[in-house]
Amino acid sequence: MNMKHKTIIALCAAFFAAALSLNAEDTKAADSANLRDFISAKLAAGQKQIKIPAGVYRLGMADRAAILKFENLEDVSIDARGVELICLNTIRAIAIRNCKNFKLEGLTIDYDPLTFSQGKIVWMSDDKMQHEIELFEGYPTTESISDEKYEIFTPDTRILRTMSYYLEKIEVLSPTRFKIYKKSHFKGNPEQVERVGDLIVINARNVKNAAPHGITIENSENIVMDSVTLYASNCFGFYEAYCKNNLYKNCKIDRRPAAIDIAPRASARLRSMSADAYHCRFTNKGPTYDGCSAFFMGDDAVAVSGGYHLISKVDGKKLRVLARHNGSMDIAAGDDIEILYFDGSKVERAKAVKVSRAADKNATAEEKDWIKGVKRWPLFEKPTTLTEAFDVELDAPTAAMLGSMIISSNQTGEGYKVINCRFGFARARGIIVKAPNGLIKNNTLEGIWLDSITMHPEWYWFGGGHSKSVVVEGNKIIAGMHPAISIYSNDIRAKVFLPAGAHQNIVVKNNDISYYYAPAVFITSVDGLTYEGNTLHKLEAPVYAGRVAKFLGQSKDEPEIFINCINN
Repeated sequence: MNMKHKTIIALCAAFFAAALSLNAEDTKAADSANLRDFISAKLAAGQKQIKIPAGVYRLGMADRAAILKFENLEDVSIDARGVELICLNTIRAIAIRNCKNFKLEGLTIDYDPLTFSQGKIVWMSDDKMQHEIELFEGYPTTESISDEKYEIFTPDTRILRTMSYYLEKIEVLSPTRFKIYKKSHFKGNPEQVERVGDLIVINARNVKNAAPHGITIENSENIVMDSVTLYASNCFGFYEAYCKNNLYKNCKIDRRPAAIDIAPRASARLRSMSADAYHCRFTNKGPTYDGCSAFFMGDDAVAVSGGYHLISKVDGKKLRVLARHNGSMDIAAGDDIEILYFDGSKVERAKAVKVSRAADKNATAEEKDWIKGVKRWPLFEKPTTLTEAFDVELDAPTAAMLGSMIISSNQTGEGYKVINCRFGFARARGIIVKAPNGLIKNNTLEGIWLDSITMHPEWYWFGGGHSKSVVVEGNKIIAGMHPAISIYSNDIRAKVFLPAGAHQNIVVKNNDISYYYAPAVFITSVDGLTYEGNTLHKLEAPVYAGRVAKFLGQSKDEPEIFINCINN
């Protein structure tokens, strides 16, 4: 009996055992078609503590928005221990909106079909700009693949081989074979170290233009996600926006092991989420991530930030501001304001006195032309970006120039905590934060491709702002390609580092760091830095073998610590 047949028999046995464990009442309630009605009936009856009978629930979409929705609820707890939700459409699994004191416990979420497909490279051109892929049995076919998140893994270690590639096009050759063409800017890049026989992952979907992410929480407060597991998602795992004081306790994101997979596959999964694991934006009081884990996602493990808007005109205290997306303006009178100067000369802080819609409500032709002329801003030219204008009055005059960024510091996730967590082998950063009064403590990070723990704004994604009064303590880090800890800020054109004061009052202490490429620690643009008790160890070999580090000229021989917070 071969391994494939053994796997099929084991999976069948597991399913039969689960089915036999349900009593008659549970079996009726666990009928997938009745799950929404079951929950709705309990809520309609006024029940606040709802226990979903254990079982496997296979649900298709109610619409393109989400498989399950929880809206306008208060003091409700959903006990889903022993429950597995299999999403039959590659859309959002759960949407939570306008809720307070809501708890979801114990749920496991997966997708069938998966939100990605896998295969191996069977041919490539001499310049490595074209690959031919054969998909593995058990994964989505070429009918549903997209040109997003094309990643390459080594067949022996099953970790990333290269950077992510962005594709010019995909040519379908058969239901299981296709050819990719990379974007032209990769041509001649020495970072292209992939080879025939390497494994690949690429996004897939059976519903187009569907709502993204696994679980979303919007306009809600005191939400608890307790021991919730996600094995796949079409974008982020957990995403929250415009929230307050949410808690993620012992939540788990990982690629599902073959032994407990929901279907037989010729090769075990390489990826969990298609993008970030835990993502928080525009939040008044930041979340707490306690005892959570995330591995092998297609982007960051944890991201906490607010959102920048673009300043197009300055007249003393009065600013004309173009809102970042769909006219969404989250600056309000009384908010603490941060302004990132276009030329990188400073970060300025003020108070908003008045915010209103501008008399000339839409972006002018002159403003649009200026935006298009700044080639480094890929998001800025989207049809719904920077099209609507607002007037923002400050409590003091500013010397900010055209192109500077403005953000409400009250909507960045202040007071967040990332404690006792484990993260590993993400294609981007481990923990990236852009908010004040944070705590990053007692976490373990291993083999994160880019910076393991980092603080810096990302104006090109409208991601802001800067950090103040943050403690990074007691973390164990085995660094990947970039520094284990980096804290810095660039000007809008990424030509210079900002002077000290962009970040304020940062404590980095008692962290245990293993690294190969130096600097292992890179800190600049900080006023009030405490750096003490950190231990560094040099690895004999890099986590990602054969790679070339790209962070500020990293090498094996650079100083292991770079700290320059005065004369940047």
